[in-house]
Amino acid sequence: MEGKVVVLLRTSSVARAPVYRHLRDKGVVLVLVHPVHPAVAFDGVFHYHLLHDTNDVDALEPVLGRFLSLHELSPDAVISFDEYGVYPAAVLAQRMGFRPVPLPPEKLRRTNVKSLLREDCAREGITSPLAGVLPRPPAGEVDLLAHVRRVLAAVGVEFPLVLKPSPGAGSLLAKLCSSAEEVRDHALVMWNAFASHNATKHFEAVLSPTGEKEEVQILFEEYIGGQEVDLNCCVENGKVVFCSIDDNFEVCPPYFVEVGGLCPTALPPHEQSRLRDLLDTFVAFHGEDLHGVLHFEAKYDFERRQTYLIEVNCRLGSAETNSMLRTCYRGLQLGESLVRCALGLSVTEQLLSHYPERLTEVDGDDASFPASCYCASVNIYPRAEGALVRAEVPTSEKALVDYSVSAVPGELVAPPPKNFYLLAWMVAQGATAEEAKAAIARLTESFVQEISMAQ
Repeated sequence: MEGKVVVLLRTSSVARAPVYRHLRDKGVVLVLVHPVHPAVAFDGVFHYHLLHDTNDVDALEPVLGRFLSLHELSPDAVISFDEYGVYPAAVLAQRMGFRPVPLPPEKLRRTNVKSLLREDCAREGITSPLAGVLPRPPAGEVDLLAHVRRVLAAVGVEFPLVLKPSPGAGSLLAKLCSSAEEVRDHALVMWNAFASHNATKHFEAVLSPTGEKEEVQILFEEYIGGQEVDLNCCVENGKVVFCSIDDNFEVCPPYFVEVGGLCPTALPPHEQSRLRDLLDTFVAFHGEDLHGVLHFEAKYDFERRQTYLIEVNCRLGSAETNSMLRTCYRGLQLGESLVRCALGLSVTEQLLSHYPERLTEVDGDDASFPASCYCASVNIYPRAEGALVRAEVPTSEKALVDYSVSAVPGELVAPPPKNFYLLAWMVAQGATAEEAKAAIARLTESFVQEISMAQ
């Protein structure tokens, strides 16, 4: 990897900074394209920075070409660790003659846009929730409730059901609805948010990277109960070479803001095997075109004894996920795995450097590696609306592995549904799953947040 030049679209969150530093330590030359000056956490990380928007590839391509020529740089790959940079990066990589990761642009788009993913799953026999798209009512339609009822009846989905934006990630604007009236009311909230929410502007980068406007759609789908998990994995030319199944802690509907999780999973072997089968079915659908790192979200419904594909993020897991994986799997960096895929370098070689005992098993097909401990995480949200006065992590706790405080004193904060942004996240470790969960419970209890509430 020494001397390889990698173009990165968007920084993603400050939780990515350790990943970039690791790549820089490996000798990778990092060329960032980001629309604003990076956060202070990224100081000294990138070798070059082109200040430019990343959503419109047609506009970006010639500017990037001139920037690279000016600095006498010959890139070896174009990638992104950011949910809204992955698709434009794949388009740009393909245009510049590089392999797009983890999928060619059109396949990547059909994975990122959940309505298209549901279509593919239904066609290919990959189990996923029954779903449909709720369009805006036709011109002249005055009875929105009747419109909602007609659309839902045509698909045959039953209550409760989930409304969510078709593109995007992180459960933004997702809500559990128990009646047609609730669907109508939240649809109005979502349509208004699509026009004004500061995060939804990035949806256009997933829908179309060439500046053409495409309407953001509302997806409705049946609610699936059971255990939600993330399969954080690396796939080389259609073969899963690493996979960690990680539990998500139970959320508190009607909203689905993520509250934390456990790495690796505490599920029994049978359920883990069924989840791996689901992942393998998805990988087989794409074959050798699939090459890179995935954050594959699924559920195991204990009542139906069935697995369901919920969402596939074509990038690393965000925020605390990297810290948990790195701690549990001997320092393994899936960010390096992604870059290796983009550069055509062996990920198996990287895995063997962490697990040399596998040298005698290199012909095996097992992508599961033993964890050295357990990690549990928590996402902290504001308890009230107002100006943040103080947010303090209990750093004296020995089990604390990593943390990030994203809000600063004086910043206006609010709990969901008004605001879906974190105050902070923390990761704790333990020798067992119960030890890790007990440690994160102590940390959560000791976390201090003080908010000056609006009068």
